[in-house]
Amino acid sequence: MEFLKEAEIMKQLCHERLIKLLAVCTEREPFCIVTELMKKGNLQKYLKSHSEARNLEFSLLNGFAIQIAEGMVYLEEKCCIHRDLRTENVLLTEMLCCKISDFGLAQLLQNDQGWMSHDAKVPIKWMAPEIFREYSYTVKSDVWSFGVLLTEIVSYGEVPFPGKNNNEFVKDLLDGANISPPASCPDNLHDIVLQCWNQNSERRPTFKQLQAMLMKCNPMLKTEEELLLST
Repeated sequence: MEFLKEAEIMKQLCHERLIKLLAVCTEREPFCIVTELMKKGNLQKYLKSHSEARNLEFSLLNGFAIQIAEGMVYLEEKCCIHRDLRTENVLLTEMLCCKISDFGLAQLLQNDQGWMSHDAKVPIKWMAPEIFREYSYTVKSDVWSFGVLLTEIVSYGEVPFPGKNNNEFVKDLLDGANISPPASCPDNLHDIVLQCWNQNSERRPTFKQLQAMLMKCNPMLKTEEELLLST
Protein backbone atom coordinates (compact mmCIF):
# COMPACT_ATOMS: atom_id res chain seq x y z
CA MET A 1 0.00 0.00 0.00
CA GLU A 2 1.28 3.42 -0.99
CA PHE A 3 0.53 5.04 2.35
CA LEU A 4 2.68 2.39 4.11
CA LYS A 5 5.63 3.47 1.95
CA GLU A 6 4.94 7.04 3.04
CA ALA A 7 4.80 5.99 6.70
CA GLU A 8 8.04 4.03 6.39
CA ILE A 9 9.84 7.09 5.07
CA MET A 10 8.35 9.27 7.80
CA LYS A 11 9.55 6.80 10.46
CA GLN A 12 13.12 7.36 9.30
CA LEU A 13 12.93 11.16 9.48
CA CYS A 14 12.95 13.28 12.60
CA HIS A 15 13.32 17.05 12.55
CA GLU A 16 11.41 19.98 14.05
CA ARG A 17 10.62 21.29 10.55
CA LEU A 18 8.97 18.02 9.47
CA ILE A 19 5.54 16.80 10.52
CA LYS A 20 5.83 14.21 13.28
CA LEU A 21 4.46 10.70 12.71
CA LEU A 22 2.56 9.41 15.77
CA ALA A 23 0.95 6.18 14.58
CA VAL A 24 -0.14 4.07 11.62
CA CYS A 25 -3.55 2.37 11.79
CA THR A 26 -3.90 -0.75 9.61
CA GLU A 27 -6.17 -3.09 11.60
CA ARG A 28 -9.26 -2.14 9.65
CA GLU A 29 -10.27 0.30 6.93
CA PRO A 30 -10.03 3.20 6.59
CA PHE A 31 -6.26 2.82 7.03
CA CYS A 32 -4.64 6.03 8.16
CA ILE A 33 -1.50 7.82 9.25
CA VAL A 34 -1.74 9.76 12.51
CA THR A 35 0.40 12.89 12.87
CA GLU A 36 0.70 15.74 15.33
CA LEU A 37 -2.10 18.32 15.20
CA MET A 38 -1.29 21.49 13.26
CA LYS A 39 -3.88 24.02 14.37
CA LYS A 40 -3.27 26.68 11.73
CA GLY A 41 -3.71 24.34 8.76
CA ASN A 42 -1.57 24.63 5.65
CA LEU A 43 0.53 27.60 4.60
CA GLN A 44 -1.35 28.13 1.33
CA LYS A 45 -4.67 28.67 3.13
CA TYR A 46 -3.04 30.95 5.68
CA LEU A 47 -1.51 33.10 2.93
CA LYS A 48 -4.78 33.24 1.00
CA SER A 49 -6.62 34.37 4.12
CA HIS A 50 -4.40 37.47 4.05
CA SER A 51 -4.36 37.92 0.27
CA GLU A 52 -6.89 40.75 0.18
CA ALA A 53 -5.26 42.86 2.89
CA ARG A 54 -1.68 41.74 2.08
CA ASN A 55 -0.80 42.78 5.60
CA LEU A 56 1.90 40.26 6.52
CA GLU A 57 5.36 41.61 7.28
CA PHE A 58 8.15 40.60 4.90
CA SER A 59 10.09 39.28 7.89
CA LEU A 60 7.28 36.77 8.55
CA LEU A 61 7.01 35.71 4.91
CA ASN A 62 10.76 35.35 4.62
CA GLY A 63 10.76 33.52 7.95
CA PHE A 64 8.41 30.90 6.47
CA ALA A 65 10.87 30.39 3.61
CA ILE A 66 13.84 30.07 6.00
CA GLN A 67 12.04 27.45 8.11
CA ILE A 68 11.08 25.41 5.04
CA ALA A 69 14.65 25.62 3.75
CA GLU A 70 15.84 24.38 7.15
CA GLY A 71 13.63 21.31 6.83
CA MET A 72 14.84 20.71 3.29
CA VAL A 73 18.49 20.95 4.43
CA TYR A 74 17.74 18.01 6.72
CA LEU A 75 16.09 16.03 3.91
CA GLU A 76 19.04 16.82 1.64
CA GLU A 77 21.44 15.46 4.28
CA LYS A 78 19.31 12.32 4.59
CA CYS A 79 19.33 11.81 0.79
CA CYS A 80 15.56 12.17 0.73
CA ILE A 81 13.73 13.89 -2.11
CA HIS A 82 10.25 15.22 -1.32
CA ARG A 83 8.95 15.65 -4.90
CA ASP A 84 5.83 17.57 -3.84
CA LEU A 85 7.18 20.71 -2.20
CA ARG A 86 4.56 23.48 -2.22
CA THR A 87 2.76 25.69 0.29
CA GLU A 88 -0.22 23.33 0.42
CA ASN A 89 2.11 20.69 1.88
CA VAL A 90 3.57 22.95 4.56
CA LEU A 91 1.61 23.00 7.82
CA LEU A 92 1.60 25.67 10.53
CA THR A 93 1.62 25.36 14.30
CA GLU A 94 -0.38 27.73 16.47
CA MET A 95 2.80 29.83 16.77
CA LEU A 96 3.15 29.95 12.94
CA CYS A 97 6.08 27.53 12.80
CA CYS A 98 6.37 25.62 9.51
CA LYS A 99 6.48 21.85 9.18
CA ILE A 100 6.85 20.04 5.85
CA SER A 101 4.23 17.34 5.34
CA ASP A 102 2.83 14.93 2.73
CA PHE A 103 5.58 12.46 1.94
CA GLY A 104 3.42 10.44 -0.47
CA LEU A 105 5.82 11.06 -3.37
CA ALA A 106 9.02 11.13 -1.31
CA GLN A 107 11.95 8.81 -1.98
CA LEU A 108 15.06 7.87 -0.02
CA LEU A 109 17.84 7.75 -2.61
CA GLN A 110 20.41 4.98 -2.82
CA ASN A 111 22.42 7.20 -5.16
CA ASP A 112 21.94 10.81 -6.23
CA GLN A 113 19.05 10.21 -8.60
CA GLY A 114 15.47 8.98 -8.44
CA TRP A 115 12.88 8.33 -11.12
CA MET A 116 9.32 9.47 -11.61
CA SER A 117 6.90 6.94 -13.10
CA HIS A 118 5.00 8.02 -16.21
CA ASP A 119 1.64 7.73 -14.45
CA ALA A 120 2.60 9.58 -11.25
CA LYS A 121 0.22 12.35 -10.27
CA VAL A 122 2.54 15.31 -9.89
CA PRO A 123 1.93 19.07 -9.43
CA ILE A 124 2.93 20.18 -12.92
CA LYS A 125 3.78 23.84 -12.28
CA TRP A 126 6.16 22.94 -9.45
CA MET A 127 8.15 20.43 -11.52
CA ALA A 128 11.67 21.00 -12.85
CA PRO A 129 12.36 20.61 -16.60
CA GLU A 130 14.52 17.47 -16.20
CA ILE A 131 11.49 15.61 -14.86
CA PHE A 132 9.62 16.11 -18.12
CA ARG A 133 12.69 15.35 -20.23
CA GLU A 134 14.11 12.26 -18.54
CA TYR A 135 11.65 11.51 -15.73
CA SER A 136 14.69 11.84 -13.46
CA TYR A 137 14.62 13.52 -10.09
CA THR A 138 17.36 14.76 -7.74
CA VAL A 139 17.53 17.01 -4.69
CA LYS A 140 18.11 19.86 -7.16
CA SER A 141 14.64 19.18 -8.57
CA ASP A 142 13.28 19.95 -5.11
CA VAL A 143 15.31 23.18 -5.26
CA TRP A 144 13.39 24.15 -8.41
CA SER A 145 10.11 23.46 -6.57
CA PHE A 146 11.34 25.57 -3.67
CA GLY A 147 11.76 28.49 -6.09
CA VAL A 148 8.11 28.08 -7.08
CA LEU A 149 7.14 27.88 -3.42
CA LEU A 150 8.89 31.23 -2.82
CA THR A 151 6.67 32.82 -5.48
CA GLU A 152 3.61 31.34 -3.75
CA ILE A 153 4.68 32.96 -0.49
CA VAL A 154 5.23 36.44 -1.91
CA SER A 155 2.01 36.30 -3.96
CA TYR A 156 -0.07 35.23 -0.93
CA GLY A 157 -0.83 31.73 -2.19
CA GLU A 158 -1.53 32.55 -5.82
CA VAL A 159 -1.31 29.61 -8.23
CA PRO A 160 2.09 29.81 -9.98
CA PHE A 161 2.28 31.07 -13.57
CA PRO A 162 -1.41 32.03 -13.66
CA GLY A 163 -1.26 33.06 -17.33
CA LYS A 164 -0.47 29.52 -18.52
CA ASN A 165 -2.30 26.22 -18.32
CA ASN A 166 -0.28 23.06 -17.55
CA ASN A 167 0.33 22.13 -21.19
CA GLU A 168 1.50 25.64 -22.09
CA PHE A 169 3.76 25.73 -19.06
CA VAL A 170 5.45 22.40 -19.91
CA LYS A 171 5.90 23.41 -23.56
CA ASP A 172 7.56 26.70 -22.58
CA LEU A 173 9.72 24.90 -20.04
CA LEU A 174 10.98 22.33 -22.53
CA ASP A 175 11.50 25.00 -25.20
CA GLY A 176 13.80 26.84 -22.78
CA ALA A 177 11.57 29.91 -22.59
CA ASN A 178 12.39 32.33 -19.80
CA ILE A 179 10.05 32.18 -16.85
CA SER A 180 9.97 35.02 -14.37
CA PRO A 181 8.89 35.47 -10.75
CA PRO A 182 5.66 37.45 -10.24
CA ALA A 183 5.78 41.23 -10.04
CA SER A 184 5.08 40.98 -6.31
CA CYS A 185 8.44 39.27 -5.74
CA PRO A 186 10.80 41.63 -3.83
CA ASP A 187 14.15 42.36 -5.45
CA ASN A 188 16.13 40.52 -2.78
CA LEU A 189 14.17 37.31 -3.44
CA HIS A 190 13.99 37.71 -7.22
CA ASP A 191 17.57 36.56 -7.78
CA ILE A 192 17.17 33.64 -5.36
CA VAL A 193 14.13 32.38 -7.29
CA LEU A 194 16.00 32.64 -10.60
CA GLN A 195 18.94 30.67 -9.14
CA CYS A 196 16.48 27.92 -8.15
CA TRP A 197 15.16 27.94 -11.73
CA ASN A 198 18.47 27.40 -13.49
CA GLN A 199 17.84 25.02 -16.40
CA ASN A 200 21.10 23.27 -15.49
CA SER A 201 20.20 21.47 -12.27
CA GLU A 202 23.83 21.23 -11.15
CA ARG A 203 24.07 25.02 -11.06
CA ARG A 204 21.16 25.41 -8.67
CA PRO A 205 22.10 26.21 -5.07
CA THR A 206 21.90 23.66 -2.27
CA PHE A 207 19.27 24.11 0.42
CA LYS A 208 22.00 25.05 2.88
CA GLN A 209 23.07 27.85 0.54
CA LEU A 210 19.44 28.92 0.09
CA GLN A 211 18.90 29.06 3.83
CA ALA A 212 21.94 31.34 4.17
CA MET A 213 20.76 33.59 1.32
CA LEU A 214 17.30 33.93 2.82
CA MET A 215 18.67 34.76 6.26
CA LYS A 216 20.62 37.63 4.72
CA CYS A 217 17.34 38.95 3.27
CA ASN A 218 15.63 39.10 6.65
CA PRO A 219 16.06 42.50 8.32
CA MET A 220 15.13 40.96 11.69
CA LEU A 221 18.10 38.57 11.61
CA LYS A 222 21.29 40.45 12.40
CA THR A 223 24.69 38.87 12.63
CA GLU A 224 26.58 39.00 15.91
CA GLU A 225 28.96 41.50 14.36
CA GLU A 226 26.11 43.83 13.39
CA LEU A 227 24.64 43.62 16.88
CA LEU A 228 27.99 44.54 18.40
CA LEU A 229 28.38 47.52 16.07
CA SER A 230 24.94 48.82 16.98
CA THR A 231 25.61 48.84 20.75
